[in-house]
Amino acid sequence: MEMNIPIGLCDITYDGQTHYNLASEAIFRAEPTYETIRFGALKKGHLLTDYIVSFEFNLSEESYNTLKLSNASLVNYKGGMYDNPLRKLSIEGKPLTIHPVDYGNSKEYDITIFKAIIDPKKAFERVYSKGTEMINIRFLGQPAQQINRSGFNSFYYIGDTVKAGISL
Repeated sequence: MEMNIPIGLCDITYDGQTHYNLASEAIFRAEPTYETIRFGALKKGHLLTDYIVSFEFNLSEESYNTLKLSNASLVNYKGGMYDNPLRKLSIEGKPLTIHPVDYGNSKEYDITIFKAIIDPKKAFERVYSKGTEMINIRFLGQPAQQINRSGFNSFYYIGDTVKAGISL
C-alpha cells in the first residue's frame, strides 16, 4: 500500500543547509513492492521485494542555492557557478528533513529521509502549473538506519528525531 503525504509550504534541510519557505506543492511517497509467494498448494503470502521512498517538490523561485540543490555537480565560482562532472558525488545519500511551516517550531510532523540522493533520472525539471513557471526537484531515499534494534534498515522517520534519540 503506497503512502502519499502532501505537504504545503515547508523548510527543507539537506546536506546541512536549510532552504526556507520552499515547496508550495510537495509530496512525500513511500511505495512498497511485494511479490506473492506460495506455501504449499493453498497458502500464499507476500514478500517485500523493494521500497521506493521519494520526495518531490515544486519551487516557484529559482536561485543559485536551489540550482545547487538539484545538481550536486555545480560549484560556486566568482559570482556564478559551473558544472564539474569530475566532482565526487555522493551515492551514499545525505539526511533530508522536511519541516511543514504550518507547525511552527514543533517537529512532530517533520519527515526525515535518512539517506536522500537527488534522483539521477529526474533531478531538475521546469514545469508550468496554473500559468506559473515552476521548478520540479525529486529526491530518492535509500535504506540507512536501524531503529530500536529492529533488524532492518529504515528509510525515513516521521517526527522529532532529536526527541526520539535518532542521530543523523
